[in-house]
Amino acid sequence: MTDIPSSRPPASSPHRPIIRFGTDGWRAVMAEEFTFANVRRVAWALAQWIHQNAAGHPVYVGYDRRFGSRRFAEEAASVLAGAGVETRFSADVLPTPAFSYLCKKNAAYALVVTASHNPPMHNGLKIKTPDGASAPASLTREIEALVEQAPEDFEKIRFLADGTLRKQYLGYLMSFAKKVRAKIGRRKIVVDYFHGSGAGFLEEILGQGRVIALRKERDPEFGGIAPEPVEKNLEELKKTVCRSRAFLGVALDGDGDRFAMVDDKGRYLTPAVVFPMFVYYLALHRKEKGEIVQGVSLGYLGEQIASKAGLPFTWVPVGFKNIAERMISQNVLLGGEESGGYALGRALPDRDGSLNALVMLELLLELKTTPSSLVREIFKQFGASCYERFDIHLTKPIDPGFLKNSAADELFAKLDREEFRLANKLTIDGLKAFFEDGSWLLLRPSGTEPLVRVYAETSSRQQTRKLLEIASTWVREKIK
Repeated sequence: MTDIPSSRPPASSPHRPIIRFGTDGWRAVMAEEFTFANVRRVAWALAQWIHQNAAGHPVYVGYDRRFGSRRFAEEAASVLAGAGVETRFSADVLPTPAFSYLCKKNAAYALVVTASHNPPMHNGLKIKTPDGASAPASLTREIEALVEQAPEDFEKIRFLADGTLRKQYLGYLMSFAKKVRAKIGRRKIVVDYFHGSGAGFLEEILGQGRVIALRKERDPEFGGIAPEPVEKNLEELKKTVCRSRAFLGVALDGDGDRFAMVDDKGRYLTPAVVFPMFVYYLALHRKEKGEIVQGVSLGYLGEQIASKAGLPFTWVPVGFKNIAERMISQNVLLGGEESGGYALGRALPDRDGSLNALVMLELLLELKTTPSSLVREIFKQFGASCYERFDIHLTKPIDPGFLKNSAADELFAKLDREEFRLANKLTIDGLKAFFEDGSWLLLRPSGTEPLVRVYAETSSRQQTRKLLEIASTWVREKIK
């Protein structure tokens, strides 16, 4: 084992911020908490953890297109290499899912410098494991503890950049594109890359003439917005799909793991509709087997399609790590979450926006349909979906327990008077109420921010907004 510097400052040093990993990594504002010093501390802690728990496993180091990301990654790589860990530094900007693939393929770990879809002033670190997934909370808690023991000075050595990683990931994506490449013909798709690290792969796979690329070039400011593929940020994608008469439009987030979609009519499709399209194809058309796993804030169509196909279905708390843990331990066909993260059991237990785009193209071509026609067919068979979310901002965080006591009965009484008859409840993450007509409502206090998220899905926009209004009014009354 390589000797690692052992001189340590007092754990209670007031000049060293506490680093905490969230549901998928550590993120902070650059030049405030996200600094070279703190990146070195995390890299050193990961090296310690590798030596103690996974000796001999290499670590890939990657980075996104944000300001300074490559320089931060170089600093992390030099600390890892200096600590005696085999370090494989990416010569190219790559999307985060590329490192999930490389980790699974080569029994490796990865440290990726990215803040995903956060605003431009943020940066962050994600850790990937040999399962091809994000590091579980059990691992990141150990990293957090080791960070507190990091020395002030680190041994750093030079490392070599690996120029083969992009080609390896491209080959992986190509393995899912055979049917698409054979059948796409002259159809065009529009791809909004949000200036992110996923840019370029779909053109290379499908051919330049078939892809109209938006926001493909690097822009560390992301055009002044957070690189998040939510509807309010997709107006240009909608217009371009209509103007070019494209087959569909897709969007990826800043580090290429999330996927959003616009149909051939230029209409945004919510994840509550997109995920069921995947389930419909894999479960009913291809008749593949395995469990369907959904985050609790996603919609009802996936469960209904799984039921018709005779497949097991499981709800998990919000956060893709919960889906990934299920995919690692069980035979899962497909996992999905409300923020636009989807994973195939036969691929990796992690999100991949480019892979999702290829599978979406495959299913549309194999079913010989268009996005709008497939949505109509699903609604015809399983009922329409009108899904919306509303955030209630508070002056201070609220105790999540207020939803689990008798006070919630007041809400159900109000809803009952408005013809929303309670059928069942789920309390694995907030309070989710299922009603007799199939509609549902979810209230989730944030664990990190002073807000309550309210989700609802019914068969009509009018009913969904009515449900959101009743619930939001009740929450505001309870927190006065």
